[in-house]
Amino acid sequence: MCKVGGFSDHRATNFPCTRCKISHKDIQTPAGMKVDAFPRRDNQEHRAKAAEYSKISEDDKKARDAFASLYGSRYFELSRLTYFDPIRQIIIDPMHCIFLGLVKTNWLDAWIRDPAALRKRTEKTPREIDQVHEYLKSMEMPSWVARLPSQVGYASGGNLTSDEWKGMLLVFCPLILPHIWAEWYPVAVADHEKSLKSWNKKENARKKRIKNGNATATDRKGETAPPKPIRMFENDPDLFLKLAACCKILLAGTIDIKSLPRAQQLLEEYLAGFLENHPTLVKPNFHFITHIFQIIRDFGPVYGFWTFLFERLNKLLKSYDTNNHADGELEVTFFREFHRDANLREVLERLAKKEGTDGLTPEEQCAAESARMILATDGDERGTVASLAREIEELSADLGIRFSLGLAVLKELPAPFQQDLLEYYNTTYPDISIVSRAADIGSSPNHHFLHGSAQVHSHIILDGRRITSSTSLTDASSSIIQLDADGTRYVGQIYNIITHRQPGIKQPQHLLDIRWMRRLTDFDMSPWEP
Repeated sequence: MCKVGGFSDHRATNFPCTRCKISHKDIQTPAGMKVDAFPRRDNQEHRAKAAEYSKISEDDKKARDAFASLYGSRYFELSRLTYFDPIRQIIIDPMHCIFLGLVKTNWLDAWIRDPAALRKRTEKTPREIDQVHEYLKSMEMPSWVARLPSQVGYASGGNLTSDEWKGMLLVFCPLILPHIWAEWYPVAVADHEKSLKSWNKKENARKKRIKNGNATATDRKGETAPPKPIRMFENDPDLFLKLAACCKILLAGTIDIKSLPRAQQLLEEYLAGFLENHPTLVKPNFHFITHIFQIIRDFGPVYGFWTFLFERLNKLLKSYDTNNHADGELEVTFFREFHRDANLREVLERLAKKEGTDGLTPEEQCAAESARMILATDGDERGTVASLAREIEELSADLGIRFSLGLAVLKELPAPFQQDLLEYYNTTYPDISIVSRAADIGSSPNHHFLHGSAQVHSHIILDGRRITSSTSLTDASSSIIQLDADGTRYVGQIYNIITHRQPGIKQPQHLLDIRWMRRLTDFDMSPWEP
C-alpha cells in the first residue's frame, strides 16, 4: 500500500499515516485516538513532493531517504494517472487494521502477556484462561463463525486467523468476558492490594535503615522496585464491548449511513479508554482505524474492499506443492484449466436459467434441471486445479454472494404447510384467486388450485452466510436468524427453505418456514450492564 501510493511506512517519524498529517509521537495521545483530529493530506501536495523525490539521483539513497522522512512522499508510478488520488483511493484494510491490529493487541498484549489479565493454570489451580475454554466448549455456533482453538491463549493454541479474530471480537468475547471479569476482577484487586502492602512494608523498612545509618548498598540506589500495576482493569470488558458494537455496524453487509456517528462514538470511547489503561500498547493501527468512516463513505461496506479474499488465496496458493515446476508452467496450467472450467460453466448456467420458464419442452426442462444440479454438486471434482477452484468458490460463497439457493428436492407439502402457503398467497396476491385443491369452485375459470409440491432446499446463502434449515432444536447452529424490522428485533429458527411455483403467478416464490421465538423476560442481564 505504502509503495503503491508513494507513502512512508507506519514507522515514519513525520508522516506515518497515509491519510492525515499526524506525527508518530502524536499517535499515543488522546488526539491520535479521535476522528479527523489532524489535517488531511492533500493529493496535489503529495504528487508535487513525489515529483521532487523523482528528481533526486537514484544513486543518492541517503538524500532520497532523508527527503521521504521529511515529507512522507516518494515517487510512485501511479502518479502518471491524473485521475488517481492516492490519499482517498488507497484504503486502510479493515482486516489487518481491526482483526490483526486492534483485536490481536487487545487480547494478546493487554490480556495474555505479563502482567496477564487472563492467567494460565498452575499445576493444581485452573485460572481465567481455563474458564474461557470451558465457556467455548459449551457454545454452538453457525457455520460462518470460525471456531477458536481449544487451547486459545496457550502456545499450543497457535496463531489465530483473521476469521478467528473476527469471531473472538463479535461473538465469543462479548459473551464470555463479562462473566470472567465478574468472577476474577475482585481476585485481581485483592492480589494488587496485597502486593502494594508488601511493597510499602519493604519501602518503609528501607527508609528506616537509611535513617538509622544501617543502609545497605542496595538501599542507597533508590526506592524499592515499584510493584506491578493491577493486572485487570475494571472497565476493560466495557471497552471491548464498545469495539464489538462499533464493528457490528462497520462490518455489516449493508450499512445505514445514519448509524456511522454512533459507530464513531463507540470507537472513540474504546480508543480513549484503551489509551488510558494501556498507553504503551497503542500502535499505529489504533489511529489508522479512525479513517475507516471516510473510507466507508467513499467505497461502501467493507466487503467490497477488504483483503479477506486475497489473503485467503495467497495462503491457498502457498499451500500447494509445485513439484519444481517453475518459469510460469504451473500458472499456465491453472489458466488453461480456468478457461476450460469457465466456458463449461457458462454453458451450464445458461441452461440452468431456463428452468421454470414457461413453454419449455420436457427435454428442455430436464436439461435445465440437470444443469442446475451439476452446478450445485460440482464440488465433487478432484485434482489440484479443481481443488483450487472449489476452495475459491466456497470462499466466494462465504464473502461475495448476496443471494443463492442450495440444491433442492421436489417434495409434496404437508396439509398444514399448504394452508400456510394459501394464506401467504391470498395476502400477497389478493387479485389472484388461489384456492385449495379440495375447494369447490364449480366451473369458474378464474381460480387457480394451489400447487401442492415445492422444491425444498438444503441451504440458502444470504449476504455471504450459509443458512441451513433445521427440523429439531438440537441442530440449530446455522438455522437461527435475526430480523430487524421497523426498529423491532425478531429472532427465529428456519425449518424449511422452499421454492414454490404457483400457476397464475409468473415468478417463483422463495420462502422460509420460520418459527419465531418469544423474548425471555426473566433473563439476568447484569453481567452486560455498564
